[in-house]
Amino acid sequence: MRVRIIISVVLMSWGMNAFSQGVTFSKLDNLAIPDGSLNMIRSIEGNFISTGYWDDDSWLMKLNPCGGIIWSKTYNAGSERSFSFDVVERPTASIATVQQIDSLVNLLDTFTYRLPTARVVETDQCGTILDEEFIRIPIQNDFGINLLNPTAPFGVDNTTPDGLVVTGQTIYLTITDTMPLSSTSKKTAFLATFDFDLNQLNYTVFPEFPDEDTLVGYDVLTLPNHGGYLLSGAYFDSSIDSLYLLTLRTDTALAVQWAQTWAPAPKSFLPPTGGISLTQYHAATAMQLTADGRLFVAGSQYVDTVLANIPLQTLSAGIYELDPLTGQILKRRLFPDVQNPISIGLNLEQYDNGLLISGSVWKLGGIAPASAVFQTDWNLQSGTVYSYTDGGDYHYLATSVLSFDG
Repeated sequence: MRVRIIISVVLMSWGMNAFSQGVTFSKLDNLAIPDGSLNMIRSIEGNFISTGYWDDDSWLMKLNPCGGIIWSKTYNAGSERSFSFDVVERPTASIATVQQIDSLVNLLDTFTYRLPTARVVETDQCGTILDEEFIRIPIQNDFGINLLNPTAPFGVDNTTPDGLVVTGQTIYLTITDTMPLSSTSKKTAFLATFDFDLNQLNYTVFPEFPDEDTLVGYDVLTLPNHGGYLLSGAYFDSSIDSLYLLTLRTDTALAVQWAQTWAPAPKSFLPPTGGISLTQYHAATAMQLTADGRLFVAGSQYVDTVLANIPLQTLSAGIYELDPLTGQILKRRLFPDVQNPISIGLNLEQYDNGLLISGSVWKLGGIAPASAVFQTDWNLQSGTVYSYTDGGDYHYLATSVLSFDG
């Protein structure tokens, strides 16, 4: 069986190359996806749905398997900025995306901020909006002030045929006094659940983590048989100035059952990549749950590497298998090597013989990072890197990967 891999890439988008082991990058003809493609899924009908943003507008588009654009829609927020991060197809074949709206907000006639607001948008199969709802996380206070926390969404998943769950980050505020205005705040991950009609049912902001530290959720999965939810992301511990990969599990009431953090980052190692600090990708950014209940998490972490006989600390793309019941790390596969000393992992996908993780690599002797797909078997033993760049100065970053028979 031949497996075709589709990648969605930020900065110039698609590439083609062929390698051994029966895996091929397949360039889609006549493709015109704008920069900022963040996620792609395969639809029930066999086409592909991609989402992202360009300048100040979110967009959604449908492609056929040959790369032809069936339709594309742009969603703007007037004078405000709109960013679309993730997309899922609902059992009814409608499409749900999570978008961030950056708004200018006047707070108690005292301060004006540009604050993020998260919303869930449902469209039909042609991209026409059917419904939209904002994610509401009330600011804590004892003064009867009705305000909402700034909220940015990054991941969405079907909970059951009747609902959705969303994760992201919020600046969680508690107003302690009104004259003068004073408050405490922390940046933390959130989970919010919705019913079929996009009515918000519940939310949590994970108070188990220290107030001064930062928690962010990038991906969310629903456990089968109403077993709860899994969240992957990043956890910054300010007490030791280190960033960790994070995976946690909740029950259906959003109470934490376990949390796993690992791979502390060195304090001083901040390698530049064309103006982009790689430390922002030091996180567990995607998950896959197999049909037999195995949990795999993709991300990046720092590793010790020897390059030209010189020991270095570099970033490595990684796939990790965790025990869904306890969070214990069972296996891991990292992708550092002499040819690709710095590797970033962002998105995870299953295929017949194993797992694919998309991201980018800094090729030895290259001018700029190249887009990449890392391939490994189910036991995380073998590993292969496929990469694409035109040799220019751009940073090519594969933000999603899909496999399909072709």
